[in-house]
Amino acid sequence: MEKEVFAPTDPLMYCPNCAEKVSRKVTACPQCEQKIFKESRWPMFGMILGCIFPLIAIVGILAAVAIPAYQDYVERTEQAQFEIQGELEEWKQQ
Repeated sequence: MEKEVFAPTDPLMYCPNCAEKVSRKVTACPQCEQKIFKESRWPMFGMILGCIFPLIAIVGILAAVAIPAYQDYVERTEQAQFEIQGELEEWKQQ
């Protein structure tokens, strides 16, 4: 039995057991009574979450390391600016 190709909007699908055309609204094939699992509306949803959560964890770890390092960098830069300004004023007074 050769299967016909249907457009994605077609309300029919095939039974995986007997290849009988069945409506997308039924949950079991009327001929062989095999349960038919409907296609999910979001089949990639689980994979997307599985990709996003590790990325969020990695970004959180990087932020936990980078933010204190940046704050230390800013503090050292401000101290260096004050030292340079003090040396510059001493040099101007001479």
